[in-house]
Amino acid sequence: MLECHAMPRIYKSAPIEERLLNSSSPEPMSGCWLWTKATTRGGYAVMRTGSKTDGTCQDQFAHIVSYRHFRGPIPIGLELDHTCRVTCCINPDHLEAVTHRTNVLRGKSPTAGNAQKTHCPNGHPYDLRRICSMCRCEAQKRRRIMTNAA
Repeated sequence: MLECHAMPRIYKSAPIEERLLNSSSPEPMSGCWLWTKATTRGGYAVMRTGSKTDGTCQDQFAHIVSYRHFRGPIPIGLELDHTCRVTCCINPDHLEAVTHRTNVLRGKSPTAGNAQKTHCPNGHPYDLRRICSMCRCEAQKRRRIMTNAA
């Protein structure tokens, strides 16, 4: 009987562009390149780059790899924003290098939602400090009336 010894698998990695295109599916209506491989809990595309043999193997966000491959380096101090709002999209045309503040304010977080508000819950416009002067004035009048009545 022949003994079989498991041979270590040797993978020859395909070029980055080929891996990006083969691991995504173009969505014709939006133009997104939807990642079909591993994603984070937040839906961001993840891919392994580098080599295990030379110790450069690491997981990276695929949209960052895509941007760097097709557009070039991301400027220092900036991060990528999905202008299409689809986190698993790796289309470099849908990625824009912006400040962290801009990225957060464009998003769907409570901070972004509050920053987009222009009027108070009563419909009055906010002033430059994002305070409703009319509601504040009415509250001060009520306090004065209560103080004088006591």
